[in-house]
Amino acid sequence: MNLRFGIRSSLLLTAAIGCLAAVLGCTPNDSSIPLLDDSGSAGEGPPILRLAVQSTVHSRFLDEMIERYNAEHPGYEVEVISLPSDRYDETLNTLLTSGQSPDLFQASPGWLGTYIYKSWLMDLSGLAQPEILKEYPEWTVDYTRENNHFYALPSEFVTLRLIYNKDIFKRMGLIPEQPPRYLQDLQKSANLISEGGTGYGIYGFALPGGDIETYRLALETASTSSGLYHFDFAQGQYDFTIYQPWFETMLEMKREGGLFPGETTLMRETALAQFKQGNVGMIYMTNREFAELTSTSEPGLAAGIALPPQNNPGPRTGALMVSIQHPIVISASSPYKEETAELWNYLHSTEFLSSMYELGELIPIPESARTTDKKTPAWLKDFLPGNPESPYPREPKFIVPWTSGDTIRMNAYTNIMSGQQKPYDSLDQLTKQHTQYLSDIIYRNYINLSNYVEEDFDPLSPLKRYSTR
Repeated sequence: MNLRFGIRSSLLLTAAIGCLAAVLGCTPNDSSIPLLDDSGSAGEGPPILRLAVQSTVHSRFLDEMIERYNAEHPGYEVEVISLPSDRYDETLNTLLTSGQSPDLFQASPGWLGTYIYKSWLMDLSGLAQPEILKEYPEWTVDYTRENNHFYALPSEFVTLRLIYNKDIFKRMGLIPEQPPRYLQDLQKSANLISEGGTGYGIYGFALPGGDIETYRLALETASTSSGLYHFDFAQGQYDFTIYQPWFETMLEMKREGGLFPGETTLMRETALAQFKQGNVGMIYMTNREFAELTSTSEPGLAAGIALPPQNNPGPRTGALMVSIQHPIVISASSPYKEETAELWNYLHSTEFLSSMYELGELIPIPESARTTDKKTPAWLKDFLPGNPESPYPREPKFIVPWTSGDTIRMNAYTNIMSGQQKPYDSLDQLTKQHTQYLSDIIYRNYINLSNYVEEDFDPLSPLKRYSTR
C-alpha cells in the first residue's frame, strides 16, 4: 500500500503542477497531464478505491483505520492519497477536470456549489444509511440539499483557540491564568513579550500571513465572536471594511515589534515550529494543529489554551464560528457505486468518528460519536465547541474562471500588512470586487441569493432556524 501510495501521490502532484487549476482550464486531452496508472483499479485483482484527503488530515491513525477496514472488506482495497494542504483545491480540481478524479475526496465548502452544478458529485440521498443519518443534526443534511437530494454530510468540526506559552508568560511578568481577552490585551501582551525577549529571539505573537488559512482563522473566524463577518446573512451583502480596526491593530503591533518578523511570507508550518521551539509567545491554532503539536513536542511544553480574544471589549455579540472540516464526497465518475457508498457510510459512522475522537484526531459533529467510555486527550476538552460557539450558514460561493477566489482576499490582506495599501482602501476595493462577483453569479443563475439570506439572522445563534422548527 505504501509503495502504491507514493507512486500515485507523485503522479497526482505532477498533474496539478502541469495545469492551471481553473474549472474550465484543463481537459482530459491536455498533454501536460500524465494519465494516472489505473491498472490496479481497472485491471485484474480487486478494485482499488482512492480516497483523497488533505495532508493536514492524513495521519498514521487514519492509515490504521483504513488498513483495518481493508482487512474486513477483502472484495476491494481503499488507498489513502494525501494531497498538500496548501495546494489541495488546485490539485483536486486539476484531477477532476482531467478525468482523474479520486473515488472519494474531501471537498472544500467553497467548491461544493461548483461541484454540484457540474454534476461531479454522487447523490447521497439513496446511498446514506438511515441509521447513520439519524445521528446527524438536520442542518448537516441541509448543507448541500437540492430538491431532496444531498451531496455531502459535514461530519467534523474544526475549532480555533489562542495557544500561549505559559513559561514565557511567567518570565515576562504576565499571569498564565489570565490570557488576553480582547485584541488590545493581545497587543499589549505581545509587545511586552517581544520587548522582554530582545536579544533572545522571542516574539509576542506569530501571524503566519503567507497562508490564506491564517487570515481565514485569525481574522475572519476570530472576529465572529464580536458579531463581525464579511458576509451579512441578513442583507445578503459583502462588507470587508469591518476588518479595518483589526488590521490597524496588527500594523501597530508590527511597528512596535510585537509580531514575529516576516509575517507577510511566514507560513503556518514555520510559525508552529517557532512556537514549539519557544520563540513565540502566542499563536492561533486549530484542534488539528494542536494535536500535531502535542505529538511532536518535547515533554514539558507548557501550552495554555484560551478562546480567541474578542475584537472589542464588552460582552460577546456573536457566536464564535466553528469551521466545518471539508466533508467527504463521492465522485460521480467512480465506477464503484456500491463500494464507495459502503466506505462513505463507514467514514461517517459513529464507529469511525468516535475512534478518531478518542485519539484527539477530530471533533465529530454527531454527539453520539463524542460519547465514549475511553479517555480522550486532556487538552481536547478545551477545543470542544462551547457557548456561544456555532457553525454558520453557507455563504454564496461559486468558483468561476473570471475570479481567483481566495487569492483576491489573500492579495488584499497581504497588501495591507506589507504597507502597499491602506487598510480601508484595500478592504473597500475587496468589498466592491466581491459585490460584483456576487452580482455576476446571480445574473448567470449559478445561485439563488434567497437561499443564503435570513432576514432575522442572529449572530449569537447562527443556526436559530433549526432550533425553532
